[in-house]
Amino acid sequence: MKYCTHCGSEIDDEAVICVHCGCAVSEKKSSNTSNSNSLGKVALIFMILGCVFTAIGGVFQGLTSILANDGLVFGIILTICSLLPLAWGIPMIISFKRKLKNGEPVSTGFKVCTLLFVNIVAGILMLCMPNENN
Repeated sequence: MKYCTHCGSEIDDEAVICVHCGCAVSEKKSSNTSNSNSLGKVALIFMILGCVFTAIGGVFQGLTSILANDGLVFGIILTICSLLPLAWGIPMIISFKRKLKNGEPVSTGFKVCTLLFVNIVAGILMLCMPNENN
C-alpha cells in the first residue's frame, strides 16, 4: 500500500487517482527517500536513547534520595515522577517506528512534540525530513 501525496490517505499500489480526494497520484520517485529514511532511523535511535537515559536517571534519583536518608516513600515518589515522561515517550517511539516501516508521512505536529517532549536532537532531525504529503 502507498499513500496519496495530496491528502495522505492510504491507496492501492496500482492506483492512478486517489479515491479519497480525486487527485492524480504521481509516480515520481523522490531522491530524498533514502535521505529521509536515514534521518528517520537516526531520529529513532535518539528517541530510544532519550527514553533509556530518562529511565536510568529516574531510578538513579530515587535510589540516591533513599540512600541519602530522605525516606523510602519520598524516593519511590521521586522515582515514579521521574519516570512519567516515559508514558508519552514510549508510545511516540512505537508510532514513529511504525510510520517509518510503512512509509507513512509524519506530521509536523508529531515532529514538534518529539522536539519538545521526547528528545531535542530527534525532533530536529525529524523536522529536517522532507514532508512526503505535500
